[in-house]
Amino acid sequence: MSTALVPVEAHPVAVPAQADDDGHMLRLWLPRSSSPNTRRNYEREARRFLAHVGRPLGAVRMGDLQDYIASRLGSSATVEFAAAALKSLFAFAQEAGYLRFNVGAAVKVPPIKNTLAERIMPEGDALLMIRQEPAFRKRVLLTGPLRRRLAHLGSVWAALAGSRTARRGGAGNRLRQGRQDAHDPAVGRDVEGAAIAP
Repeated sequence: MSTALVPVEAHPVAVPAQADDDGHMLRLWLPRSSSPNTRRNYEREARRFLAHVGRPLGAVRMGDLQDYIASRLGSSATVEFAAAALKSLFAFAQEAGYLRFNVGAAVKVPPIKNTLAERIMPEGDALLMIRQEPAFRKRVLLTGPLRRRLAHLGSVWAALAGSRTARRGGAGNRLRQGRQDAHDPAVGRDVEGAAIAP
């Protein structure tokens, strides 16, 4: 027995199809990215995935997506990009009503491997590069604390009249000054005492 005040007949509400097939769904999904490069890379990754599984999006299972991500060749950043692109596709397809279940929601994106230490130049190579620079000003710019802080502090270098001294803003708005030693023109020291390589 129904508790409704007015009897209501149960008619299933037909949800209009937002896409006719997977290709149409891809064409609806891709314009969400404003960058043409991102759209091109997302499309390539989605088509590679669909070719890998050999089934339409509606028949893809979570295990298919996990297997694809685990078998994806390339750096950790490439694998992370592939996973993020496919998760975006499945989320959009579910939001649009094309898929009932978002298989990408339960799939974890693998972390990107930190390779910063592998890309840092060894100190000996950096010192050799600085030593081989013939211009004094460029040697100063390439040296130690000055080089590290130059880009993000927006430092301003100005040569002082008649001397090889340079001044710039430093951490905590302190003034830093690098000078060429009068007794040894090949070697100078900044205020912190770091040697300026010849």
